[in-house]
Amino acid sequence: MTNRSKRWGGAVAGAAAIALTLAGLPAAAQPGALNNAPVGPQAADDEYNAGYLWTHFAIEGGYEKIFFGYSEDGLHWRKLNDNQPILANDDPEGDGGVRDPHLIRSPEGDKYWIIGTDLHAEGGGGGGSGWDQQNASQNLVVWESDDLVNWSDGEIIHAGFDHAGNVWAPEAIWNEETQ
Repeated sequence: MTNRSKRWGGAVAGAAAIALTLAGLPAAAQPGALNNAPVGPQAADDEYNAGYLWTHFAIEGGYEKIFFGYSEDGLHWRKLNDNQPILANDDPEGDGGVRDPHLIRSPEGDKYWIIGTDLHAEGGGGGGSGWDQQNASQNLVVWESDDLVNWSDGEIIHAGFDHAGNVWAPEAIWNEETQ
């Protein structure tokens, strides 16, 4: 008998699903609460061969920019694009840097978005609002793609209130009711 279990973090894929409770979240917000889906390692899928895409930011040329990495197993990673940035916040209305990228896929799987924090606070490049807690980072940067290779220009979206900075680390989900 072949053991098809694979290591993933501290768990073993193919093992029984485990109960998971996240401290500080109400019962309705716990993983699996909405659809009773099991949380934890799932059985290995012999047909799956797509891998994992890692979106992250790093400093390049004095500014925070978006980079991609790839892994076949979620444990061993390699940087893509010869470790050169994939996206940069070049909009003159922006802060000059972009941090905290979050990748979103449409329910149909035919469109992708990356949203990130419009913030230049480190790296030595000129400009940027730094860590000002009242006025910095009131915007998000949004890019769109049909194929994860070709991306639109970044669009600056005001997401904060005046004098309420720190609109950081955005995330989004698809809401079927509001689309």
